[in-house]
Amino acid sequence: NPIEHPDLVIVPLYKEFIGFWGQKKTEYSKTLYYNPEMIHIVQTLKKYKAYKHIEVSDYEVLASIAEYGEGVAILPNPVAERHTRLVPIGKKISDVNICMIYRHDTVKTVAFTEILKAIRTSTNKKRTL
Repeated sequence: NPIEHPDLVIVPLYKEFIGFWGQKKTEYSKTLYYNPEMIHIVQTLKKYKAYKHIEVSDYEVLASIAEYGEGVAILPNPVAERHTRLVPIGKKISDVNICMIYRHDTVKTVAFTEILKAIRTSTNKKRTL
């Protein structure tokens, strides 16, 4: 969710959401796995003080732990949806706007124009999946 700046061009590409993910069952252990580099994670963890907090810096590893373990992981939905045994638990934590951000003067190069085209094409394919 970028902050506006006069020197930057911000192009929204798509939206993701962050949520709790775990196996499909009714009871979970009081263990919460998360990536310490995730935006707003400190505020989220404060709400779940009764849980044991375990840091894992790789989203794919987090998803695998939640898929085959007893705890719950905080994950972006594209990562979690690649793991068939994971289901969302409760409400979304937050929505995230994925944007392409660049300086307005970089568009003048041929290389950047081609990169921009490739990103937009790739993003349009992702939206249709």
